[in-house]
Amino acid sequence: MGHVLMRVVLPLFIASGASAKVLYGSPYELPQFILYYSRAVLGIGELHTFLIVVATELCLALTLVLQRRWALPLARVILIGFITVLLLQWLDSSRHGGPSSCGCFGAASPPIGVMLAFEGLMLALTFVLPRRKGNPEISSKRYFVLWILCVLAILSTFSTQRFGLVGVLRPDADMVEVELLQDAKGRKFADLRIAGYLDKKPSDFPHAEQYWVLYRRSCSFCHELFKARFSVRDPGKTTVAVEIPLFPEPPSKEASQDPLGLIYQPVTCVGCERATLPGGREWRIQTPLVIHVKDGVVVGVDRAVT
Repeated sequence: MGHVLMRVVLPLFIASGASAKVLYGSPYELPQFILYYSRAVLGIGELHTFLIVVATELCLALTLVLQRRWALPLARVILIGFITVLLLQWLDSSRHGGPSSCGCFGAASPPIGVMLAFEGLMLALTFVLPRRKGNPEISSKRYFVLWILCVLAILSTFSTQRFGLVGVLRPDADMVEVELLQDAKGRKFADLRIAGYLDKKPSDFPHAEQYWVLYRRSCSFCHELFKARFSVRDPGKTTVAVEIPLFPEPPSKEASQDPLGLIYQPVTCVGCERATLPGGREWRIQTPLVIHVKDGVVVGVDRAVT
């Protein structure tokens, strides 16, 4: 029974999680500390971190199926790694009020506690279930097949974004930032997901060159950005300040825990046009985000603060 767990059940569990991440997930279901350190230490953006995680999971599932010599130690290492990530995410969410789901299956993920119990049970079973005895040697042909399948898994994973499969089962609003950062350059602004939620388009303004700046009032970097780059009117360009409503709504000023009072201060933007995204929901967009548009076409998207 042990070989069934390690070479059938666990690989199917890992592969189904990777598939669910792609079809019904987004980078923001991953633990936030993974996204943070991937960008801060390795310089890898959210979407590419997400795709690397999915490709790695598929390769691990293939290895468990094809390499019985490595199945037992690899299964234990994988489960210990998964449990460690879940514990860290549980601690992080309890401290900062983050998501209570694990992100293992994208937006359809169960609570962290459920996944901890399930993965802990599988780890315990690797120590108690009997394992099939036999020659552990693996033919060179099977190694070759494994490497070919892993290469195909990696290529197919990184092709999912090109074919619009990442988050295909998610609402457009949840995928706005992913599209802006990875697939917006060279496309008409009016064709992007975000345009469907705004009441204004590039054609509503006279200048061919425009900067659409997505911000939140609670974002100190956003205030710095407007002061540094948009505090003086540029007669040849249009700047559109797009406010992302806070969710949940901020408390009264007297009850606010914001020591700088940022959420009650308008941004400094001389001559700016104004737009806003609809409220009543959490927009998964990290701010500030600057969209540079010429003649209605996106020519650049960046997070530059100054």
